[in-house]
Amino acid sequence: MEEENPPEFGAAHETPEDQRLGDADQRTLQQITRAKQEWERTLDSVSDLIAIMDTNHRIRRVTRAMANRLGVFPKEIIGKTCYFFGMWLAISLDRRLAG
Repeated sequence: MEEENPPEFGAAHETPEDQRLGDADQRTLQQITRAKQEWERTLDSVSDLIAIMDTNHRIRRVTRAMANRLGVFPKEIIGKTCYFFGMWLAISLDRRLAG
């Protein structure tokens, strides 16, 4: 049996002003989504080796160039710590030099 979702607080008393605010929020979300996609395309077009990390030293994003240099897909290193990433980079470079 499926569990029903409870109604959102205040949903039964939505006013036209609330609806306009909802439309504005939706437009803002669309603008943010487009900006994110544009940023990702721009970052992926850069030939530099770039990794973006959070405050916990976890990799959040890498350029395609970085992933290609390591011989991996970006999703394989997303979420790993930069320490792990450094070891991976060293191993990858050793393999290339030995090869």
